[in-house]
Amino acid sequence: MEQPFSDYQNAVDEAMIDYFGLDLYFIEADAEIMAGAQQDGWTPEQFAAWHGKNEGFTTVEDNRRCDCAVCTTPH
Repeated sequence: MEQPFSDYQNAVDEAMIDYFGLDLYFIEADAEIMAGAQQDGWTPEQFAAWHGKNEGFTTVEDNRRCDCAVCTTPH
């Protein structure tokens, strides 16, 4: 049984936060593209990783290696 789009979208949001520290409100991912990914069988994590890479986002893990003021300031 396919999960409702809202559940998929929430899972993508969680994955984006885990991978990039950014949520869907901030990044404004296209809902139609996300729905297409869901229909094609992509996991929320796969979509988040693809979208982040496509947009040039830096992962949380990569930011941990950076010692600049932006990356080391608690949010």
